[in-house]
Formats: sequence, structure tokens, C-alpha cells
Amino acid sequence: MEKPREKSLLVRVRAAILQRFFDKLSDATGGADFPEMYIWGRSNQTEFSHRTLLGLTADKVIYFSPGIFRRKLISLAYDHITTVNESSSLTERQIVLYFLNGGLVFYPLLNLKDTEVVTFLETLRKRISGGMRSTPVQVGGDIPEQIRKLSDLQKEGILSAEEFEAKKKELLARM
Repeated sequence: MEKPREKSLLVRVRAAILQRFFDKLSDATGGADFPEMYIWGRSNQTEFSHRTLLGLTADKVIYFSPGIFRRKLISLAYDHITTVNESSSLTERQIVLYFLNGGLVFYPLLNLKDTEVVTFLETLRKRISGGMRSTPVQVGGDIPEQIRKLSDLQKEGILSAEEFEAKKKELLARM
């Protein structure tokens, strides 16, 4: 009878890191809101940034970065997200979620054409577009203030000039 093969050290270490990450997520959310689907990424463009998770639950998007000194947990209801954009170049790839009061940038580890990322984005867009909405989007805040915030995102390089103009036109049409 053959002796069962032990898991390699690398597989065990990865499993332990993943378990610790999800334990931290569970602690941060109080055990609720475990994502049905998720993709891994970084919190910023530097190679040494913290591992970050972008996940989908039944009613919201979760952005979680455990960090060393502080953790960051952002929950966004689908009906608060206005747009999802992705862009890719030779040096970076990013997913940007726009919501009524700003934007959130996520740098996925996988290529944007990877099946897992494509499926994730399709599911997210379906839920945002109304497939999962329970209430209509309420325009919050002052529209000129929202345009100023979008302008700040453009100045930071998060939004392109075309994206800024499209969103500005959309907001002005609501006035």
C-alpha cells in the first residue's frame, strides 16, 4: 500500500496565508458578508503593497486590505455604484468603481482578460445594472460638488479626460 503524498510546503504556506486573510476579513465584518466571488489584487501600484480582496456578496461589493498597521474595509451597496471601468497597459491594470461620492481603484493580480476576472466583472455589472437592485439610485449631495470630486480624480490620474467628461455630462443632465 502506497503512503499518501504530503502536500508541498508551498501549498501548505499558501493555504495558511489564505486562511489567515479570511479570518481577518471575518473579524472585520463580524462574520457576515463573506464574498460569494472574489479576485485578488493590490492596494496600490507598488509591488510591495498589501494583498487586497475585491469581493461580491449578495447585496454589496467588499474591498478589504488587512494591512500591517491598519486594515481597510469598504462595503458598497450595488445601487450606490454608478460605473465600473477597467484599463490595462503594459505596466499596469486596474479596475475603478465609481460611486456617488468618489471612486475606488483596485489593481488585480490577474490579467483583465483572465476568465476569472471577466466573469467577476460581468457579474458585478449585472448586479449594478439592476439585476440585483432593490431600490433605485438616489442622487446624493450637490452635483457641482460631485463634479469637483471627479475633477480631483482626473487630476490624480485615476480618471481619463474622456471618462471625466462623460461622467460630468451625465451629472449635468440630472440637474
